Amino acid sequence: MWIVTRAEVGRLAFGRLVRDGIVAPLIPGVALPRDVPDAPRVRRHVLAQCVPLGCQATGAAALWAHGEADTPSVIHARGPAGRHVRNWTGPLPVVFHGVGVAPPGGAVADVDTAVADALRWAELQTADAVAAGQYGRRLAPVRRRAS
Repeated sequence: MWIVTRAEVGRLAFGRLVRDGIVAPLIPGVALPRDVPDAPRVRRHVLAQCVPLGCQATGAAALWAHGEADTPSVIHARGPAGRHVRNWTGPLPVVFHGVGVAPPGGAVADVDTAVADALRWAELQTADAVAAGQYGRRLAPVRRRAS
């Protein structure tokens, strides 16, 4: 048990674990034991559990998971167009975007995709920070095919 969630231990027990310093909060409702370092690999694992199967976390949440941004207030998830996700609850609100085919690369988008999606879907303050280059690495240059 290296990830502790409010749903697993209950609201009161979770609050006490945090207050007593046994676990450190990562995102609302999810914490890590104090001896587990807060690393991008751990964040990606936690974020992958916050989106339904077949969807991919992207935007500011994925940037956070890669260690490039602050804790997100909402998780933007991309998935196949026309997919209806019902009764999905996570530690943070999840906003679903149908963008065609299921995205490759696992449950968390890479940095380039996350930056592009943050510019499309994030709240204005986050999108401005992304556009100013505050988050993420530089976007990969577009390679044009020789005709």
